Amino acid sequence: MTVDAVWLTPDDPRWPGVLARVDHDAYHLPGYVQAAAWQEEGCAAAFWSRGAGGELFVPLILRPVPQRGDWHDAVSPYGYPGPLWLGDPAADQRPHWQAFADSGRARRLVSVFFRLHPFLPSAADPQQMPGTQVVHGDIYVVDLRQPHEDYQRHVRKSHRRSVRRLQAEGFRVEHNTWEHFPGFTELYDRSMQRLGASRYYQLRPEYFAALRRELPQHLHLLSAFDPRGRLAAAGLLLSCGGAVHCHLGGVGEDFLLNNPTRLIDMQTVELFREQGYALLNLGGGLGGEDDSLAQYKRGFATTTFPYATCRLVLDEAAYTHLSGGQTDTPFFPAYRQRGAGLAALTAD
Repeated sequence: MTVDAVWLTPDDPRWPGVLARVDHDAYHLPGYVQAAAWQEEGCAAAFWSRGAGGELFVPLILRPVPQRGDWHDAVSPYGYPGPLWLGDPAADQRPHWQAFADSGRARRLVSVFFRLHPFLPSAADPQQMPGTQVVHGDIYVVDLRQPHEDYQRHVRKSHRRSVRRLQAEGFRVEHNTWEHFPGFTELYDRSMQRLGASRYYQLRPEYFAALRRELPQHLHLLSAFDPRGRLAAAGLLLSCGGAVHCHLGGVGEDFLLNNPTRLIDMQTVELFREQGYALLNLGGGLGGEDDSLAQYKRGFATTTFPYATCRLVLDEAAYTHLSGGQTDTPFFPAYRQRGAGLAALTAD
């Protein structure tokens, strides 16, 4: 069966044209992929194939291989921008993946790192994808379709007590008060420094500016203020279709003990329920671990979904050469294990 394939740039009108015909998330939007590409120092692109009973759409960031500019690799942007399938879910998607592999080799792509979407119905069938899949644990999700009273019974008692205490003390939350966006970025930066986060999490100002510029209808800022009006904590969220995703967050050092993030999370649930959204994705633990962050999110969630990535080597000889023969490593791609790319975010 014949499959036609093409690579799209963010300014190509066919990119939003494809998305208009399929359920997708904010992470698939050309503006988001472009913003992530600037942070990754790569180029935003999307693979699109048609024929053989359907269409395959894969947003990626193309990056030159360090010290070998004639070779490239590809990574999904940070988040959940997994491949999308337009057509019968039971159809044979393998011809499209063969076209992807052939087209990737023609572009001298050595490897590809996919971040799969955990719950989107239009996600490509992971069982038909080439490469090696790795499960990184669960993400924690709130079903916003539940009535308020039913949801409250799911919330951990300690979370509810903390929220009531914060409200009694005079803390409040504001939605999309954008004059505090610079304050959020400062909170985020200080939080990452305090946690000793890797360089990947030290986001450039251009990244935040790109999000504001490219995603004005999909970006949300939830800010918590103390009784004196000081910015205590803030979270950045992305929405699209029926889903909302917690994207980035930070809390002031003076507010670590009372943790106003709990108030933000509780009011986020109420805000987006009222707006008719179906799911709120709180994310998972650091690196997919069942750590204290995961335990915190579990106290708000009503359900979980497994989160997985996929690792595909397109040029075995080049991959072995670039990796110095050390290809059997938990880090992917192995030749970037000293770098600060997206693969570091999901290494085991």
